[in-house]
Amino acid sequence: MRSLAPMIWRRILRKRWVLGLLFGLSLIYFLGNTFKQEERTVRDRTLLQAQDHVQPIMWRVRFNLGNSSRPSNQCRNSVQGKRLITDDLGYICERKELLANGCCNTNAASSKLYSCESCLPNGCCSIYEYCVSCCLQPNKSVQHENTYRNPMAKYCYGENPPELLPL
Repeated sequence: MRSLAPMIWRRILRKRWVLGLLFGLSLIYFLGNTFKQEERTVRDRTLLQAQDHVQPIMWRVRFNLGNSSRPSNQCRNSVQGKRLITDDLGYICERKELLANGCCNTNAASSKLYSCESCLPNGCCSIYEYCVSCCLQPNKSVQHENTYRNPMAKYCYGENPPELLPL
């Protein structure tokens, strides 16, 4: 004798209204997820368009070989930031405020010198450019070859970085 449950399920699933209901629920689920994805895509696209692309990103790095061959009016900078840049003088600024010589425009309202804005008292920062700017302060010391000690504030400097967090 066969079990009764599989026969009942087969009979229920053969009914058109049950199949229609399953199809309708699947369609609602699919459309709901599609629109959520579209909202995220639109939000990301809006953030990208909000960026001011006045100055193009310099993709080629020019090296000057030899000791002291770099002109004193040239700055190296953190390069990697999409929105923020830190130059080797310790200024942090928006990418659009970067001058042709690689230095931040010190007269711009967004430029800050030795800013530790996203940094914690233990020497870890959540934004890389602020870490660079902060550790360029004359009274800060940089620890060689730091490791990420805090997943939220992973850019660390200082003599005593925080303990490693358990995984």
